[in-house]
Amino acid sequence: MSIKVLVFGEEQEEREDIRRRLDIPQISKVDFAEGVLTSENASQTKGYELVWLITNSIIGEKESAELERYGVKYIVTRSAGFDHLDISALKRHNICAANVPEYSPGAISEHTVLLLLAMIRQLKRQIQMTESGNFTLNGILGKELADMTVGIIGAGRIGSRTIQILRGFGCTILVHTLYPDDSLASMVTYTNRDDLLEHSDAVILHCPLTGANYHEFSQETIDKMKKGAVLINTARGGLVDARAVLDSLEKGKMGGFAFDVYEDEDKYIRTVDPKYDDEIFWKLTRRDDVIYTAHTAFYTKEATEQLIRVTAENVISYASHRRCRNEITEKGAI
Repeated sequence: MSIKVLVFGEEQEEREDIRRRLDIPQISKVDFAEGVLTSENASQTKGYELVWLITNSIIGEKESAELERYGVKYIVTRSAGFDHLDISALKRHNICAANVPEYSPGAISEHTVLLLLAMIRQLKRQIQMTESGNFTLNGILGKELADMTVGIIGAGRIGSRTIQILRGFGCTILVHTLYPDDSLASMVTYTNRDDLLEHSDAVILHCPLTGANYHEFSQETIDKMKKGAVLINTARGGLVDARAVLDSLEKGKMGGFAFDVYEDEDKYIRTVDPKYDDEIFWKLTRRDDVIYTAHTAFYTKEATEQLIRVTAENVISYASHRRCRNEITEKGAI
């Protein structure tokens, strides 16, 4: 018995590759939908047993019920993170879900270090100055990583790769993780979160978002950071209370904020000139001491090819065997 597949969120240039990878007898049809899957437009999934998503499709209780109503039995997400999927709700509605647990960690790690270097060398301010014809040194005094202590929260595959890159810069590296890796022990000092916050000149978030750490970087947590420290978030937007960050920047507590993910980004990400009224977000992005990239840390040729390949393998597994080795069963841990 063959199944039909409906794909959301893929770029036009990626579609032919997806069709080619899913060209097997067990898949009778592959179609592409425009935009984001919501409860309001879930009716277009009628007749499709499997839906392919990216992270801007938020699937909760209401969406899960609608998908079950229209006959969807499987969801595959082209991402490692799956906090956009309510796994409990999906299970209640008899829908299985799979992700891409591993893909090029170097993509996000390299982007993280790029953001860190851009922050400490005042790159945003330098570009703005030169574009306006100002070639002075006013306000662009930088720092060197070799003289800094960098704290990393979460040391899985991505965090471990960031550690390896930063080691080459000669900085001191503090790490807070639930699962210390002996192979990294010579490169880092493992410590608790509060000690890391107190002593780090820069804090990097590489941990998944769970129910337990939502808005972990609240005002209370930020107040524990070293004065003038910068925060880098390439993990998940929900880890950070953006209002608290803005308040800390305005008061001079934090030295800067660089982020590739934002809590409500699904409402405008991958759009041009979005009509989205979020005063906190727009105030942040207009500051000289803030750098925002629009969820692009993962977006390299190598990583994208791996994401599409493994997602396609998940589809084929469900189509052929009605099960998948990458099926999501529980939340991850840092």
